[in-house]
Amino acid sequence: MIAGTAMVFVVAALHDERSACRGLQVNKPLMLRLATPADTESVTDVLFISRETFLPFAKSPHSRQGFRSWVAEYLIPGGRVTVATVDHEIVGVLAVSEDQGIGWIDQLYVHPDHVSVGVGSLLLQHAHAVLKHPIRLFTFQENMRARSFYERHGYQPIRFSDGQDNEEKCPDVLYEWTGPTPISIQP
Repeated sequence: MIAGTAMVFVVAALHDERSACRGLQVNKPLMLRLATPADTESVTDVLFISRETFLPFAKSPHSRQGFRSWVAEYLIPGGRVTVATVDHEIVGVLAVSEDQGIGWIDQLYVHPDHVSVGVGSLLLQHAHAVLKHPIRLFTFQENMRARSFYERHGYQPIRFSDGQDNEEKCPDVLYEWTGPTPISIQP
């Protein structure tokens, strides 16, 4: 990629009956691109609103302003944040990293108005394409929606904890994905 250019590509078009039933526009292109500092408010909104909606049991110790500062000063400048957009509106956020040969999904959130239409799956596929394997992530044990999502995509739980190491102090689970399962061809 040439310095100063943004990665933008059409991943898919949102189109399914669930979208139409919920009043979402269908057949709109879903685009992935790198987050920029101008995305700070929208990224903060997706992360904050998703946490409030889906993680009421894991209250963040940070205010919305504190969350925004973290997004502006740490998350986006880290350079590995991808946003999913529909009509230029950010509807999903993915933040990844690598440490000691292991890929990490640090954040994967979809705005509540856009869940269950493929945004999360496409962000996850993108993570699989850009990260070294294995790929790991943490989610809260009580977050059954996320656990089911990751398990459907081949992630396996490898460690459960009491949550004393996370700032929410909620029991969590470490998941790992080692890559696609090889197809066995029988003679």
